[in-house]
Amino acid sequence: MNAINHNINTAAQESSYNMIRMLMENALNYMQEAADAFDAGSGEGWCSSIVKAHGYILGLRASLDLQNGGSIADNLDSLYEYMQARLNQAFEDVDVKALAEVYELMEEIKSGLDGIEDFAEQAQAVNA
Repeated sequence: MNAINHNINTAAQESSYNMIRMLMENALNYMQEAADAFDAGSGEGWCSSIVKAHGYILGLRASLDLQNGGSIADNLDSLYEYMQARLNQAFEDVDVKALAEVYELMEEIKSGLDGIEDFAEQAQAVNA
């Protein structure tokens, strides 16, 4: 029975990691699209891509378990809120530096998530 519960919990964690990774990757992709649109002089592409990236960060905030996530969830919530504010500034002021800052922050968070997943996979291999 414990093995079944462990497998269910592992599958749920993998699904959560995949969802979070997808949200992060999409946010990064849309921020890159916004930068490309800026370089091409496409105001419409700039706006559309930033709005989409903002939406994915909103999804990341919504996925946080603030009741049970402790200080990590609280800190991520604050960071995502900051990232949304910076994207708003990028949108309103056509501020490429603000966009680049958010992109770099998201890359760093995603790198951390990828590292956690790698660690979990190694731990599973040792326990198997």
